[in-house]
Amino acid sequence: MLPWWEVRDSLLKEAKNEERIEIRLGVSVNEVAQDKTGANSDVAVTATLSDDSILKASVLIGADGVHSHVRSNILKLPPAKPTNAFVWRGDVNVQEIPELLHLTEGGISSFQNYGGGVLMALFNFHSKLPGTIAWTLSSNNKSKIVVGQTTPLDMIEECLNSDDDQKSEQARIAKLLFENSRAHELSWCTEMSVVDLEGDDGSGWGGDGLLTLIGDAAHAIRPASGQG
Repeated sequence: MLPWWEVRDSLLKEAKNEERIEIRLGVSVNEVAQDKTGANSDVAVTATLSDDSILKASVLIGADGVHSHVRSNILKLPPAKPTNAFVWRGDVNVQEIPELLHLTEGGISSFQNYGGGVLMALFNFHSKLPGTIAWTLSSNNKSKIVVGQTTPLDMIEECLNSDDDQKSEQARIAKLLFENSRAHELSWCTEMSVVDLEGDDGSGWGGDGLLTLIGDAAHAIRPASGQG
């Protein structure tokens, strides 16, 4: 496994080295027209961008995440639905933290339930990043969460003083992970949203002719799954 940002940077590096790939930043798709007759399959899709430039291609793929612009504004499909569950994400190199080294000795992933809808997942990463542990913590207790203020430490605080020795030790290890994480990983959380694949409107994953969706734009996955 690799952190998502490692996958992103690796793909971007390869794309920049490929002459047939053109990367445009700072623009979005405003309008799409299709020629479904099959008369000229090489330029069957025409996309007008926000800077008024025109792209022509044989197919257009929307891979722009769970809050997909292509899904909502081009295909006019229902947007992803909020779940009232929030998630924090981070990673820590534990090689110089003796109390956390044992986390690298387990399997590729482990899960911890803190009760009250609070779940934590731990992941051992790829051999390219030895000693790196990734973590996600999610909670469906929306009433206790203030985005930008509530941290994972707040969510496990009660368990730190639990009479259950196993749960309190589990929380102590999690606290140590959080204390060695980056500040923005503790303050930043997002509400999970999902694409309804069985909606009454029959839209499912989406797609129309030569315009299609992939990834979270088509079927949002749980945050712990997008780890490369």
